[in-house]
Amino acid sequence: MSDELFHRVREALDQDDPHGALRALRSGTRYPSDFDADSWGIVFEHLLEIATTLGDQGPLGPALQAAGDTPEDPQALYDAGYHLIEVGLPDLAAGVLGFALDLRPGDRAIVTELCCALEDDMRFPDARAALEAFPELWQEPNMARYLLAFHRLMTADIDGARDLLDSLIKGDDEEMADTARQVQDMVSRADFAREVSPLGVEDLRGWHFVVNGAVLLHESPHGRDAGMNGRYAWVQDQEVLCRSAIDLVDTALQALGMSMPRVYLLPDRDSQILGTAAAAVLGLPAEPWPGDGAGLIVAYDIAALDEDTWREVAEHRPGQLLWGHASQWTTRHPYCADLVTFLYQENTPPWGARLIVDSETRKSDKAPADDAPVEVIARRIAALDADNSEQDIDALRALVAAGAGSMGRFAPLRDAGRRRRQWCGSPVHSGRFV
Repeated sequence: MSDELFHRVREALDQDDPHGALRALRSGTRYPSDFDADSWGIVFEHLLEIATTLGDQGPLGPALQAAGDTPEDPQALYDAGYHLIEVGLPDLAAGVLGFALDLRPGDRAIVTELCCALEDDMRFPDARAALEAFPELWQEPNMARYLLAFHRLMTADIDGARDLLDSLIKGDDEEMADTARQVQDMVSRADFAREVSPLGVEDLRGWHFVVNGAVLLHESPHGRDAGMNGRYAWVQDQEVLCRSAIDLVDTALQALGMSMPRVYLLPDRDSQILGTAAAAVLGLPAEPWPGDGAGLIVAYDIAALDEDTWREVAEHRPGQLLWGHASQWTTRHPYCADLVTFLYQENTPPWGARLIVDSETRKSDKAPADDAPVEVIARRIAALDADNSEQDIDALRALVAAGAGSMGRFAPLRDAGRRRRQWCGSPVHSGRFV
């Protein structure tokens, strides 16, 4: 296996394709790997060459060099794994840290860092198993105990997570207690949600509420048999989905018992289009952001906001609700919108440059972006008929009503404090590009 892998990596590098070489290494060294020290030494040599070719000037290069020189040194492996996580390669990091753990079983720092890598790679069952293999690490109220509580929750073991939280919250470490309260909030939301939602391994909306304290409005009807379970991997958003989402927002507002006096328009073009359309459909005035009064803040995609706007909407304010239409689910975000339409890995707005396929020749081409004025596109969206025929509207209403019982733990009902993070993944798994 390693000889074939290294041949593919070398071939890609010789063809000046460092990204292809990296993809090969990521696919061939996933945790748990059966590579020995010699094989890992070669992996580090290739990674260092890739990093150099891609112009890495940070601490990753020296860490890879040290690990390549001493591939049986657990500390060198730990350092390489840490920096691989930092540059967004948690799958590679998990393989490296798993080998370090083989060399030094039960090492607290290695186990916790391995769990961080597996968490970023959304491999929650593996992270849980790595922790539970060393019970001595989490008997006291410490980071390992918190991580186990979190990963039990992320493997749908609500009561197993609950069992670990009391000692963390009542311990002497106030920072750890605050961290543990995030999981306690998840457990509390789960108690409300499972009155109306199955919280099974396909209950995407239910688990989005539990993990993030927010409302997921739309689940993809495509690819459920292929393991997508309501998320999108690659999607080109449609104007009709934007129009349908406005109706879903209205449904959620009614279930919350909230009436919005205005729609706030964020400054980016995508949000301006969607916000203007929403104002027209909901019959509300559209006002520029920022504003102090109650209202619906419309963001096409929070991740695309400029830094100033991003900071301005990061705080809850009385009577204000943040709707983020599209949200990337494969990345952990500093905060989550109160209402989210859909979860994607790669998305193109309806008015962006997009891929089209000729119906006769079946050949693909790139259609240019629609540069029509904001008001023109917004009117076009508002004039469409919504189509939520494939959405379970009753389940949406029931979950929002249940969420109202959780009060401050439910983002749409908070009127102060910083918005809480949006975690990547949940107990519901979906296919994705790596």
